[in-house]
Amino acid sequence: FPEAAAFINLRGDAETYQGHTRFLAKVSAALFIFIEIIGEKEIEFLTSLAQSPAKLFLIVNTHIGEQHITPEQVKKLFKDLKLQPQQCIVRTNVNEAKLVEELRSQIKQMILMRDRDQSFLSLEQMGDIVRESGIEVNERQPEIEQAKDLTSEPQSEADPGDSLGSEDPSHRHSQGFPQGLAGVPPAGNNQSENVSPPQTANNCSELVRYLGLQDHYPHKLSLTSMREVSWGKLDDSKPTRPEDLPWRFLQRILSANSLARNPEWPPAQSCKDNEDEEENFSHYFQAHGPGDSGINPLDIIAAIFLCADHSLQQELMLKMSLCQLALPFLLPDGHSYPRDKVRGPMEGPGATLLLWAMRPIVKMWCPQSPTGNSPVVEMPIVTAPVPTVSFLRLGRCTVSKSRVLNLTLSQTQLQQNIFLHSGMECGNVPRGISDGMAEISWYLPSGKSNTDIFPEAAAFINLRGDAETFQGHTRFLAKVSAALFIFIDVIGEKEREFLTSLAQSPAKLFLIVNTYISEQHITPEQVKKLFKYLKLQRQQCIVRTNVNEAKLVEELRSQVKQVIPMRDRDQSFLSLEQMGDIVRESGIQVDEHQPEIQRAKDLTKILGSLDPADITGYKKRVLPFHGEPWQGLSKVEKEKSRMKLRGDRSTEKYNQELDQDKKRIREAQLRQSLSEEMQMFIDHLTCPGGDDRAISLQWLKLMLDSKSRQIMAGLRRDYKELSKDSKQKVKELKDMDQKMTDSSLGLEHFMRELGQVYELSVTQHNIKQQTQIH
Repeated sequence: FPEAAAFINLRGDAETYQGHTRFLAKVSAALFIFIEIIGEKEIEFLTSLAQSPAKLFLIVNTHIGEQHITPEQVKKLFKDLKLQPQQCIVRTNVNEAKLVEELRSQIKQMILMRDRDQSFLSLEQMGDIVRESGIEVNERQPEIEQAKDLTSEPQSEADPGDSLGSEDPSHRHSQGFPQGLAGVPPAGNNQSENVSPPQTANNCSELVRYLGLQDHYPHKLSLTSMREVSWGKLDDSKPTRPEDLPWRFLQRILSANSLARNPEWPPAQSCKDNEDEEENFSHYFQAHGPGDSGINPLDIIAAIFLCADHSLQQELMLKMSLCQLALPFLLPDGHSYPRDKVRGPMEGPGATLLLWAMRPIVKMWCPQSPTGNSPVVEMPIVTAPVPTVSFLRLGRCTVSKSRVLNLTLSQTQLQQNIFLHSGMECGNVPRGISDGMAEISWYLPSGKSNTDIFPEAAAFINLRGDAETFQGHTRFLAKVSAALFIFIDVIGEKEREFLTSLAQSPAKLFLIVNTYISEQHITPEQVKKLFKYLKLQRQQCIVRTNVNEAKLVEELRSQVKQVIPMRDRDQSFLSLEQMGDIVRESGIQVDEHQPEIQRAKDLTKILGSLDPADITGYKKRVLPFHGEPWQGLSKVEKEKSRMKLRGDRSTEKYNQELDQDKKRIREAQLRQSLSEEMQMFIDHLTCPGGDDRAISLQWLKLMLDSKSRQIMAGLRRDYKELSKDSKQKVKELKDMDQKMTDSSLGLEHFMRELGQVYELSVTQHNIKQQTQIH
């Protein structure tokens, strides 16, 4: 908000505490009243409040089983109270984010509506008014009034404006509330107002065309094109049409902006647009379709990944992981599929496991029970053998699975929206091509038992859509997971049959049964019969009746904690890399198994003779131009520029000596032969095919980083121990520093060696030309 404001929340029914309510109506600039029923008693009470100086706003809730409030009731009430249509906020199927946006918009206009000359009441001034409502003020008690006599020396009354001006500027904004996080979306029509997305949106080609990505589908959008600088990419304005949405997401996520999933489209309709309309409230009660509410952000992400090439997918995964957002693990194929038809376990590929896209991600964590010499584990996440916990839903579910999962993985008071849920912006818009997507996120402990939620690292997978519709995905997750948590609202013959097939899997089954709905579909007898039939234990059932979210999350965490260390230490968990070998049995493809990626992996054969314990020897043998000759050459080049050791010699003579030194080093390098590994490296780079070349270099980079990381972790640990006593161990620290330099090996070393080979070839060519001239 542009100005400071105080917000008061009255607990309980306002009609029960009429004294409190009338006092708040006297001192407030606005009253926002939540209401679900409009009866004679409510109308009478609201009529009395309408006479107060506070502006009245009604938040009418029709998002319940039986719609108690009709448009005619609201129209009649507003006519009696002489209110405007914009003073009504109706919540039908509008999600929390949309409701909050409308509330903020009204509060902003209300704050800016007042004249600047009219000062607001302070809490001190409210103390003089409150007694008229029969409410006491603690400062008016005799002991406090008597104690005030000490300060009763006559003082001139300060002007309210002076008191505001003398306030310490640093206290005007609370540090707990970030400024400028939410703004009023621009009002007015935009050029795409009459364009609506496909009604089902479950056909990839239709959605891609709607988002303006038809020229990039499939997998034609490259990382190189996204790194090109243009005026359009420098523009940070909000989207005005659906074609802007994917580029807005790409621009933000590549800048590591965690708000990239907020589409900010379509813009909220301004209240001013309704001022001249007839007082007809029917449109407030209409359910918003996809054309009105925008596009689900998961559909935008799925469309972008289907259009991105392998390099861009890896960059997107890295940035999303950096922003602590859930990553696409199983990417749907994007083809339309009837929602009421059950997909068989081997009926089409259905999805692609993005193993190659996640290869560059490296995570670091501190388990509470370290297995090696170091308490810190650092490794690529695709090769990390951590337990996997999957969350599914069976049929329609009234509990937000993703929201519960976010609360489970987040610290109290620090909720992170890792998984997009229905309460977020456009999260309630029906999904199209993203149904069947499985997202993955990891919980990584810090090693502190007082703050860690779980003692060990674990992967959490969230399957979007009905588990019964995507049976291939579900059966695959049942094979690779340590536990399956299934949210269920109805237990019928179809559900019982499907759960029976899952009970045979190695994953431990947990049911989250929701009975906190208007009509209780699940009875205790049904749960008892189902558990007996599935041979499940009583603790494998979590029933949500009137249990709030905090209690439900506590029970979930308790069950997950028991699952994570449940397996024997000798029995290793599956890594994502190992899952790639299992997934094809479920009819799911793996991006890394595609021919172009497997073909590009041939370059890593040059590392066949590399021993992580002897990186120094490998560098001397394979990169001969990269060692001491190159360092000596660098010193000569540096000395030619600085002339620090020239002494009494003339500049010309000293330059000649340096040139002779450089020539001797070059001649020594020319006597060395090119290694077989370096020859293979050059052959791969000179082969036609830019895409294969980029993938080959990425394979080599990942393999080099992995092998170098094995030895560097121990050296860094030794260096840290030596640095504790650095004054007495200067030489040891210097030797250790040199050893770390010698033991590092990456793609940059091969590229540097390639540069030396090129310079040598140019030098050899020049020598031949000079010989022919002489």
